[in-house]
Amino acid sequence: MNSISIGDMSTLGVASGGKISTVTFEIKITSGYGQTFNNTARVKGIAIDENDQNVLVSKEVTEAAVAISESPVVPSVIKSVQNLTSHDGKNYVGDTLKYSIVVSNKALNSSIWQDITLL
Repeated sequence: MNSISIGDMSTLGVASGGKISTVTFEIKITSGYGQTFNNTARVKGIAIDENDQNVLVSKEVTEAAVAISESPVVPSVIKSVQNLTSHDGKNYVGDTLKYSIVVSNKALNSSIWQDITLL
């Protein structure tokens, strides 16, 4: 299970009636294809009850489940030819040519391009 903490939460200060405090953050998905992550927020603070006593108040909310989808395949095919016999930039009858085909997937790590066939 991955978790993150967002700095010093004491900066939210006092939430008197009608006051709203907002914390925003960004994360980068680095793995987890096929998994679902739940976003859980936990907050706590001290409330003063009718007897002027400090009471710990906390709240936990789990919402906004995030499903990690498969990254799209970004196929790349590069073909090159090299004349192994003649080196003057011209191709002649009897020369031997070497062809190279490089196949790659330039997508993120979770992307899979499979069953590749040379036709």
